[in-house]
Amino acid sequence: MKAFLNLRAWVLLCLLLSFWTIASCGPRVIPEDLERKIDKGIQFEEVKKDPEAYKGRRILVGGEIIEVRNLKDKTEIEVLQKPLGRDRAPLSVDESRGRFLLIHPSFLDPSVFGSGRRLTAVALVEGRRTERIAEAEMVYPVLQSEHIHLWPPGSGDQTGPSIGIGFGFGFSR
Repeated sequence: MKAFLNLRAWVLLCLLLSFWTIASCGPRVIPEDLERKIDKGIQFEEVKKDPEAYKGRRILVGGEIIEVRNLKDKTEIEVLQKPLGRDRAPLSVDESRGRFLLIHPSFLDPSVFGSGRRLTAVALVEGRRTERIAEAEMVYPVLQSEHIHLWPPGSGDQTGPSIGIGFGFGFSR
């Protein structure tokens, strides 16, 4: 009986270690050293209201690329902010808290970073810029990119748990 309990304990331990190993093998969107430096207490809405108050703070943002402008020594990416899912991917929802400008210190090919692509970034708040959209004036937070994760088309869209039934039929939100 004692040998059977020891065998069960070993099997349970092996299963738990296997699940832990598999769970930790997922893709890392943010490098670990930057992850620790993100100011997790800051929400995009707060930065949007008063970018100057958050100057120099490191935040995590994401959204959908509107336009990429390559300048002499940098690239400006205009992004429509989107809420991030559990996997840190911008959700494909009709919800946004506004736009922001992400400044990258080198050339980014607009064919790769095209309109409609989704990204997640770690960035430092630099300040604000006022831009015109048609007849409206908008204040954009200006963020200096430290890390950009460009999501492959169609990936990272999950907004909640997925439930599967039978032979591949399922529902997801």
